Amino acid sequence: MKQISLFLFLGLILFSCTKEELVTVSGNIAPNDTTVELAKIENYITRTYILSIGREPDSSEFAWAKANLVDNQLSPASRQTFLSAVFSNPDYLPHEYDLNKTNLLNAVDTSEFTGWIFIFDNALPGHNQSGFLANHTIRKRPNGFITRRLLRICRRNHFYC
Repeated sequence: MKQISLFLFLGLILFSCTKEELVTVSGNIAPNDTTVELAKIENYITRTYILSIGREPDSSEFAWAKANLVDNQLSPASRQTFLSAVFSNPDYLPHEYDLNKTNLLNAVDTSEFTGWIFIFDNALPGHNQSGFLANHTIRKRPNGFITRRLLRICRRNHFYC
């Protein structure tokens, strides 16, 4: 009895799953949605400006966007026009730079990287004879994990440090 139940269970699992093909209807255009409330449109405009530019829209930007979206009943073309206007705003790219700097570099300024480059450029032997660490000291025994790691990377990539 157990063997028959197990066999039926396995058969059910193996043969019950069928893959259905996705059917795409050509020329299918979504109708304009007239059921969206005005408050949702206003929230959409405000959130778009805050997320992309980092500020709320001023009164003229808000009025233009609202009129554009409401008059065209949120058509894809009106949304595309609205988003193109937001992304072509001069404040967009500096805000994106700040966001990426915060997310990718943990808000580290480029001057900090310049300082580290200066330190390691002067600390590695053969780069600068007047470095703040004597070259023979580093060649004998590198001080610190980062300096040892940099020397290992240089030697592995056949850079003569």
